[in-house]
Amino acid sequence: MFIIVVECESCCYGVIADELMGERELVIKPIADRSAQNEALTGAAILGSGEVVLILDADAVFRKSVKSERARRK
Repeated sequence: MFIIVVECESCCYGVIADELMGERELVIKPIADRSAQNEALTGAAILGSGEVVLILDADAVFRKSVKSERARRK
């Protein structure tokens, strides 16, 4: 397992990953269907193999997670 450390708003968070795929240069395309979008979804890209991957905004994911955790504790 790998732990990816992300800094967001002066706090550090860890994301556990089973596998790292390495770095790639991608052209990120916005998702046109507004019903499929949420704050954490930045867009999508097509890999050389033809696979479609979703691109997440790490800051938005962690903000949502912190907000959810605070609400759960109340």
